[in-house]
Amino acid sequence: MGMNIKYNPERKVQVYRNLHADLWSIRQDGLVVGREEKIILRDVTFHVQPAGNLKVRNEKRKNVHAYIKGYVSSVLELREKYKSEKFGDNECFEENPVTYNPYLYSSFVLQKDKSPIFKADYVDMDITDAFDKVIAINTKVVVCG
Repeated sequence: MGMNIKYNPERKVQVYRNLHADLWSIRQDGLVVGREEKIILRDVTFHVQPAGNLKVRNEKRKNVHAYIKGYVSSVLELREKYKSEKFGDNECFEENPVTYNPYLYSSFVLQKDKSPIFKADYVDMDITDAFDKVIAINTKVVVCG
């Protein structure tokens, strides 16, 4: 559904929700380089610009002021990262749904307990998922099957 992405894979991108297109907009060097329904990022940081957050609250109108920054990755890279001799072929990682509502929070938060999140090893972003559009994936090992 998305368009061809033209970006420098050696540099981070910023991804934000495009409310008009109902897609993720992918920005690099201030330019939108693509739009996708699904994207995976690695070495992730979560950003909310305070002035933009305040403007949304005051005007009751959304604007682009929050984004997730990281390197474009893939499902293959994610799986390889979490498979090792120590854990065999099990995929051992912690998944945490993340949300951001400018009317309630000043940062991205974990859905489970509303605690702020600022970094993750990976994020899996899927605009078509009705409940968990952004999943933060960390290297914290959990019990594997």
